[in-house]
Amino acid sequence: MKAFKIIILLLLTLNAYSSETDNYISWNKDLADSRQEINLFYNQLIRKVLVKINKRRFFRLKSCATTTVAIGRALGRADQKYTDHWVKKNKNIDQFPLQGLDKWDYLKKSIYKKVLKLGVNLSPTINIDGIYTGSDKISHFFGVGWLYYARYQLALKMNRKRNIPEQNKTMVAIKEALEFGLLTERIYLGEGAMASGVFSYGDMESNYQGFRFYRNLCETKNPYLKKEGKNWKMVRDFDIRNYVGPKWDETYYTNHYTKARWKHVQPYLLKYCLWRHNPKVKARMEYYKSIDTPSHSSRYLEARVKEKQAPNRVEHSLDELCRKHGF
Repeated sequence: MKAFKIIILLLLTLNAYSSETDNYISWNKDLADSRQEINLFYNQLIRKVLVKINKRRFFRLKSCATTTVAIGRALGRADQKYTDHWVKKNKNIDQFPLQGLDKWDYLKKSIYKKVLKLGVNLSPTINIDGIYTGSDKISHFFGVGWLYYARYQLALKMNRKRNIPEQNKTMVAIKEALEFGLLTERIYLGEGAMASGVFSYGDMESNYQGFRFYRNLCETKNPYLKKEGKNWKMVRDFDIRNYVGPKWDETYYTNHYTKARWKHVQPYLLKYCLWRHNPKVKARMEYYKSIDTPSHSSRYLEARVKEKQAPNRVEHSLDELCRKHGF
């Protein structure tokens, strides 16, 4: 219970820094791929964190999972120093709008122009290996993905005391992590009154992919981390290409909005009914379709939508909006 309270406290802290992105505003932009810059930074950062961890005898004696939690705490800081804010300030990452553009100018041009509370926290769009996504997804990947992992570890610990078949304990823990993510997006970071009023399926996907990354630090046949002597060592490089996908683009894997927020957004979303036929946009969407595959998270969300436990993103998709208005 103590661990779960800590997770909730972290969520409340993250809420203060939560942000949204308008990927539509960059539909006609050509952005350079930032994958190599992202990979270089995080591979160096993880190794620096491990140096600090290895100096602490406590971690050297602990499990790989404990070391993973410590890495996640360093990468996914609530102040987003190493995630969204790092991207925004990085001149080597091509982004739109550029850092330095007046935040209110960005807001006035976006589909969120009537949502004043987002004025200080809108994130730019970047290109990661051909996927156009918000820089906020980096925070979700390393930050909320870490919270998924912490919830997963807590569930594993609790499952040891439960009457659950051994082969099911991991799947039950994964399900609890996904349900925890659904809670965060509905209350703390997305759709809830405490947040932006936007249920981002893209956020949910990047959360889950971050969770996969943290699990891959230890739990695969070819893990990132191994213990050599008394110290933990990163034995292979992280590549974000293995985790990013079309579902990180909110113009492809679209949002759902609260009733009040949808009233504000849809008039400005309508202009993109004609834009979606632009050759550049059509080519990007066709590319996405050609490489997109369901994830454990997307399948779980589809099931929860059918059970009416998650909002149906199709209701507020651009295609549905355009159809209703005769486009």
